[in-house]
Amino acid sequence: MKKKDKLSDVWSVYLVIAMLTILVAVGVANATPPTSRILAEPEWLQPGETDDGKYAMMINKGLLCDKDSVIFTRFVTEGYRRAFRGVNMSGMHTYILIKSEQRTDGQWHMQKILILEVDTISKVACVVSENVQPEFNGNFMYLELYPIPGENL
Repeated sequence: MKKKDKLSDVWSVYLVIAMLTILVAVGVANATPPTSRILAEPEWLQPGETDDGKYAMMINKGLLCDKDSVIFTRFVTEGYRRAFRGVNMSGMHTYILIKSEQRTDGQWHMQKILILEVDTISKVACVVSENVQPEFNGNFMYLELYPIPGENL
């Protein structure tokens, strides 16, 4: 009989621990009302309202990422070439790659552009956007594409 009493005592202790855990969890969950930093509806600026420097919303785009050497090799193999590079405030590098084809008149025509964000510390590159039929503001800049000697664009 002693063994049965010990077993029931052990189950009683487990039951008490489980009930206390549930009570603490419910108490903590109800102690403070849930708050969120992101509003359910974005607060857009009204026409004529001055810019407050804040953003109305964030879009979770789910960027595709891999080691930078893999990403760059993949797109260079596909015919993209690095055209622009910028460094933002956090040290991330932004690359704009261009893929061009030579038309029958001998001019190079920009077919696609690719925007990459590269974290230089972790050496991870993410594809921000890949676009077809890119355009540029011809009033602001003049763009001519030339192949590197011995290489096709």
